[in-house]
Amino acid sequence: MAEIFISYAQADQELVRPIVALLEGQGWSVWWDTRIVGGERWDAVIEREITAAHCVVAVWTPQSISREWVHIEAHHGRERDILVPILIGVERPPLAFSLVQARQLTGWDGASKTPEVVGFLTDVQHRAIADFTRQTQRV
Repeated sequence: MAEIFISYAQADQELVRPIVALLEGQGWSVWWDTRIVGGERWDAVIEREITAAHCVVAVWTPQSISREWVHIEAHHGRERDILVPILIGVERPPLAFSLVQARQLTGWDGASKTPEVVGFLTDVQHRAIADFTRQTQRV
């Protein structure tokens, strides 16, 4: 089970790869659907992983905005107050998620630590730690 769940459109896999590398470089364990193995039911795996995650990163792009599964996964993150949305190639998230602050990462080169990237990492840390704290207080 990973700490961070990445929600994105399959067409954006190469765009998402540097985001996964960035998060893993910070010491976070990250799950995205490239980790589904042959023979597994992808819907069951996604449900298990998103439920276990402490943060859901929704990557909003021109491709993902119209994907039902990305909406479902982002909704799950929003309901648990662990959603951290980022925008790449779009100005705003879908209407249903427009009240959740998103970081604009369009044009990010995958390596530099711009203020928006630093803010994104801080957002992830804040959401993940807050969720972990909530879960441990319940025990």
